[in-house]
Amino acid sequence: MKLLASCAVVLVAFSSFSAGVPYKAVDELYNSDVYDDAMADEPDVTETEIFRIPKFITDQLDMLVNEGETVRLPCIADKLQGFVIMWKHGPGDQILTISNQTVNTRYRMEALQDGNNLIIDQISPDDGGEYYCVISAPVPKVLKHKISVRVKPVIETKPGEVLVVREGEPASLTCQAVKGSPEPTISWVRKHKNQIINNNVVRWDSVSRHDGGHYICQADNGFAPNPVSREVRLEVHHVPHVEIGEELIHTSDGEEAKIMCTVHCSPKCDVEWTKDGEPVDSSNTNYYLTTIAAERSLTILKMSREYFGEYSCTAKNQMGASSAAVKVSGLAHTAVFQDNTLSPWLDKFFLEWSSVSKSPVETFTVEYRAEQDFRWKKREVKAIAKAANEWQGSITLDGLTPATRYEAKVSARNQYGYNDFTKPFHFATKGAEPRQSPSISGGSSILLSSVLLAAVLVRQILG
Repeated sequence: MKLLASCAVVLVAFSSFSAGVPYKAVDELYNSDVYDDAMADEPDVTETEIFRIPKFITDQLDMLVNEGETVRLPCIADKLQGFVIMWKHGPGDQILTISNQTVNTRYRMEALQDGNNLIIDQISPDDGGEYYCVISAPVPKVLKHKISVRVKPVIETKPGEVLVVREGEPASLTCQAVKGSPEPTISWVRKHKNQIINNNVVRWDSVSRHDGGHYICQADNGFAPNPVSREVRLEVHHVPHVEIGEELIHTSDGEEAKIMCTVHCSPKCDVEWTKDGEPVDSSNTNYYLTTIAAERSLTILKMSREYFGEYSCTAKNQMGASSAAVKVSGLAHTAVFQDNTLSPWLDKFFLEWSSVSKSPVETFTVEYRAEQDFRWKKREVKAIAKAANEWQGSITLDGLTPATRYEAKVSARNQYGYNDFTKPFHFATKGAEPRQSPSISGGSSILLSSVLLAAVLVRQILG
């Protein structure tokens, strides 16, 4: 009986220490009457206090979270056994919670078996730093978590939305972050061009019309999948730029002819069509005019001779005016010679060419001469159909001088008349080297002609 009483005393003492010594006085854990009776009949016994210090099963965390999110910091032991958990924050060891009671209403607790979660709602940069979970054992156990709060970037651009400059002037766009943690990376992107500028400033020493457009500043620190952005428009004022794709449009009676004119201007401009210097009559139902973005078109729905002529597209704004012109004609295209410049014969040459025409080519006029001569010799050649809208001509020029360079040109005639002569085509009879005119500049060509003329004169004098 006395032995059972002694065991009860030891169990009571262990239970009390496991629940967190020294939270009760030791004297309160014993019944003095039982103790005195037991000890009177038993030999002396040495008492030992037995309890186990908990271990953390939660790993320490180093967290990067976005401002405004809800964060949970876990603190769980293998077996808490009545020990108390306390949360602290920052270098000043500010106490946040004790056991399951919150000291600071900024925080919430979520009780778990053998631990809890510290909950921070709508986290802000002030909530960043180190958090300590402390188990109040005789030798305190500490678990440290670290929180870094990422702040969404806020950017400013100079200018704000639009920068207007004249072509040729210097210009710059600047972007800077006024808020954001960690510090964001800033770059510029040219919209619709996929052109990236890895700098916070874009500079031009002399801006051109091609530089105009929309530029987007981007700031990225990982806060969101897409960077924060702001768009600025660079508006370059310049004299209108006008382009017409063709210099000559060949057509024929009854066909439709469409003239395309591309106009680039800033600020906006007025565009006018003229024919042979006179405004196109927009009330004429045979004309059809359209405008789609920078593209202007003038369509002649049914062609006839009266609509042949030179059409001009003229654009004007406060910076100036410019124009481009196209000739609408029923005449044949300029003839193209076959690339054969050296004759196998001493006194003749086979000349061959072709021309494109919407109406049949009837004849070709050929003019030729030796390079040192001043007068042209003329021959008429009948045109032969080669393919759809293509006509061919050829002639053997005989009675030529051996080892001599010549030049020839051709004009084609259809129902609308003769077109302009081609540029001279150079060839030579056997014994002479052909002229390499495409690779000789104007000045070199004149010098070569002078040398050849001098050589001919010397040969005539000596002969």
